[in-house]
This record gives sequence, C-alpha cells and structure tokens, in this order.
Amino acid sequence: QEKAIDTFYALLVHTSSTHGGFEWSITPWGNRDYGNNLAPHGCFAGKFLLFYRNMFVREQGRTLHLASALSPAWFQPGKVISFRNGPTAFGKISYEMHIKDNGAEITIQPPERDIFDVMILHFPPHLRVTAVSADGKSQDVKDNAAAVPPGTKIVSVKWEKIGSPDINYETAVKKYLEEYSRRKKSQE
Repeated sequence: QEKAIDTFYALLVHTSSTHGGFEWSITPWGNRDYGNNLAPHGCFAGKFLLFYRNMFVREQGRTLHLASALSPAWFQPGKVISFRNGPTAFGKISYEMHIKDNGAEITIQPPERDIFDVMILHFPPHLRVTAVSADGKSQDVKDNAAAVPPGTKIVSVKWEKIGSPDINYETAVKKYLEEYSRRKKSQE
C-alpha cells in the first residue's frame, strides 16, 4: 500500500498546475521544457484515472477489493472517505468511510449483481485492525484486511494507531523540491 500511495503522490507532483500529464519530451530532472508536447494527454489521464480508481475499488477474479491503497492522511477523525458509483465488472458500487478516533463506520451500496464471492476491505499499515463486523456479524481480520459477504451494507471497524506515516502531497512536493535543488547545485 505504501508504494502505491508514494507513487500516487509522485505522479501528482509531476503533473502541471491543473494536474495534466506529459507523455514525452520531459526528461527526468531536466529543465521541464515541454517543447511541442502540449498537454493534456489522454493516455496519461486514462492510466492515472485507472490507477486512482483501483486504489478505491478493484476486481480480482470473483473478489471485489475495497480501499486497497488509501492515503494515511485521509484517515483522520471526523473525515469521510467517499467513493460513489464506481463501475465494476459486478455493477456500480458506492461506499463511505466515516473515520473516528479508534475506527470507522462504513456504509456500502453493493453492486446490483451478486456474481462475486466476497468483498475484501483493506486498511493502511499504520492502523492495526482489532475488530470488524459486517451487518452486525463479526468477521475475521487477516493482514489488516477483512473479507465480508457480497451484500454487506454496514461495516464497523475498530483499530489502534501504530504509527503516523508522513505520506501526503505536501511532503511529496517538499521532497521533490529538495532533491531538485540538490541536483541543480551539483550541476553548477
């Protein structure tokens, strides 16, 4: 999960002011002169949106994975992580995670077609999940994830914080600027 979130923020750092992407002509650590390579680019946008969608929902065979790679910065008490009308091979899905001090309440509008076997909810590594219930029934937790039945509508989660990783957009920008400055100085 951390590698996916690091990649997500690295992609955002390397986009334009309106988060448009470039597919050629920009050399790593170069002068950022795009020449005739005018944005926006459909291939970058399409791949970025697919990556972003897969962070929230993805299919793997007959399993539907939810919240595979969400930023630790989003798991603050009082925040709501929302995903609406996401198309899947099983139909559209929506869910909201209402973050609390020691857990979350998740409401799910499952896909219309129950042609999948299970939904798996994933949680960031800085949280140790201690209990999960799906529609009031206790569920097993393994590797910080919980498998719940396809028609589940309400999931209650309890966790303990075991760290607070500094993975967010601001930190990614800061690291990029520091590295860019270091490289520029070494070329002078």
